[in-house]
Amino acid sequence: MEEIKKLEHLKIPNGPGTSYWLTWKGKIYVGSEERDYEIWIYDRNGNLVSKVKKEYRPIDVPAEIRAPWKRAIEQLKQAATSAENVNVPEHWPPFLAFFVDDEGRLYVRTFEEGPVKGEYIHDVFNPSGVFIGRIALDLGFSREREYAKVKNGKIYGFSENEAGFEQLSVYQMGWE
Repeated sequence: MEEIKKLEHLKIPNGPGTSYWLTWKGKIYVGSEERDYEIWIYDRNGNLVSKVKKEYRPIDVPAEIRAPWKRAIEQLKQAATSAENVNVPEHWPPFLAFFVDDEGRLYVRTFEEGPVKGEYIHDVFNPSGVFIGRIALDLGFSREREYAKVKNGKIYGFSENEAGFEQLSVYQMGWE
């Protein structure tokens, strides 16, 4: 295999960070917290065709999450590992992941919690990259599988039930 074209060079942050990409109908979507809330869209030839941007309100990383991170990093530093430059952020990255529905709308999963436990706010953009709304969805995230799939007006993704087991969540979409 031979490299054809390098689209991006993303830095891996020192500490928790987010970069995410996906392909959909000949387009390549790439987002990184290095660019804040900005997702670049390339065509199949690797040409940048558009950018999706949005102002966002930073979401604080809760103290109950920050404290164990800090302790773990301090232990690594004392063990003389390569944790010298690792930082615990005050805020979550602008987004965690995204997916595209079968009509070309982009759904960006933020760290903002929805009204129901387990739900997170997703910003929705039309196929032209214009912000059109927000929706709360309970879709579990895993780097081992695709975040969500959309087919025939339904969003499919995994969530966790009350017993802690994964379950398939299905949302019926309706646009007004």
